[in-house]
Formats: sequence, structure tokens, C-alpha cells
Amino acid sequence: MIKDFIKKVNSHPILDSIPFRRAVLYSLLIPGMLISINEGAYHAIWLTLVCLLIGYKDIKPFVNFKQYKLLELLKISGITIVVSLLFSIAGLKIMSLFGVMDPQGLKDLVLTNEEYLNKLEILPFIAVGEEFFKLLMFLALFSLITVGTKNTRILIATLIAAFIFGHLHVFSYEFTAGIPIMFGVIPTFYLMLYYRSIIPLIIEHFFADFYSFTGHTVFGDLFVQIVSIVFMICWFGWMFKTSSLKKKPVS
Repeated sequence: MIKDFIKKVNSHPILDSIPFRRAVLYSLLIPGMLISINEGAYHAIWLTLVCLLIGYKDIKPFVNFKQYKLLELLKISGITIVVSLLFSIAGLKIMSLFGVMDPQGLKDLVLTNEEYLNKLEILPFIAVGEEFFKLLMFLALFSLITVGTKNTRILIATLIAAFIFGHLHVFSYEFTAGIPIMFGVIPTFYLMLYYRSIIPLIIEHFFADFYSFTGHTVFGDLFVQIVSIVFMICWFGWMFKTSSLKKKPVS
């Protein structure tokens, strides 16, 4: 099963179609992000537009809305959410071993209604723009790494891209915030290549940020409880359905 997964990841045609010039161009997004964030000029809308402007040709194959039916897309998005969450939890556990219990420094943060609404307004652009950025950054790194097998290059590009993406957040949060975010995005690169789509990653990113933003409002605790209950109901419903299908006699 794992061999089949890796084989499909490695066989994505885009891995062998990024010329050196485009790879260098995409890599310039990294210092561009660092400068814009450091100067307070970063905005998710501009990031989305810039990524589309320079990388539309390589983003387009990953944004095919006809590729999956709605229920199938939601299932893949659910898998992405769960896998990313498990990796994030692993990152948090590692940080806790060093006595860091609140890596992002958000434990006592409570957003005002205005702050919350402002975040919701740009949330779609955050999810789309940052996933486009992750994709182009990964493609640039993979193409510029010329040593090793394809497996090795994918792994190295994934780790570097995840590290960079995670630690871009230290400008807004605590320095330790980079580790759990980094862990959370590591599997998303593999899932993107496996499913040939960035849409599940955008949905996962949107859900994760919406959950985080809402969890830091005055009604955050209630929201977290409701989401947890709904998730458990959906999970047990899916398990029951799967179990019933397995037990169904063959005619």
C-alpha cells in the first residue's frame, strides 16, 4: 500500500516539467514573503494574485474542479484534515517534551468581534494564496535539488518547504510556533501529489484557520465542543457505513 502511494506520488508528470528559469522565479517568492512580512506589507490577496501571475501554468493542473465528485472531494479533504491534524499534534507533543506548552502564544488570546470579522473576510484568500505559495515553493525546491533519487528530492523539498512555511509564521506568533505548523504541512505535499489536486489542501487550510480563529472568540469554547461532537458523529457514521458494506453478502 505504501509502495503504491509513493509510486503514484513519484509519477506526477509535473515533477519533470518545471524548467530551471521557472524554478528560480518561484524560489524568489520565499525572500519576497520574508521581506513583505517583515515590513508589514504582507496581504493574502496580493500573495494570491502574485502566485497566479507567475505560476498559473503550474497551478492550473492542480485546480480541476471536475476531477472529483463533491462527496469524493469532501472525503479526500477529510483525510487531509485528519492527517495534517495528527502531524500537528505530533509537533505539539515534541514541543511539550521541551516544556513548551503554548508554541504559538495564543492560549489567552480572545479576538474582538471586529478582529474576528476582519480575519474571516480574508480567510478564503489566506487559504488559497498560501496553498499556491506552498505549491510553487515546493516545485522550485524540487527542481533546484538535482542530487539524489526522486524520492529523496521530494522528501528534502517537502521538509525545506514545510520548515520555511512554518517559520514564516514566527513573525506573527512566538518563535516556537514554526514547529507544529511545519509538522502539520509535511503530509500535505504528498497528498497533493497523490491526489493530483490542491483543492483538498485549500479546504483543509480554510477549515483549520476558521477553527483557530473561532476558537479564540468569546464563544470559542462552545464552538470547539460543537465541532468535536459533529466530527465524532460523522466519524462513527462513516465507520458504521464502512462496516455495513463489508458485511453485505455477495449475491
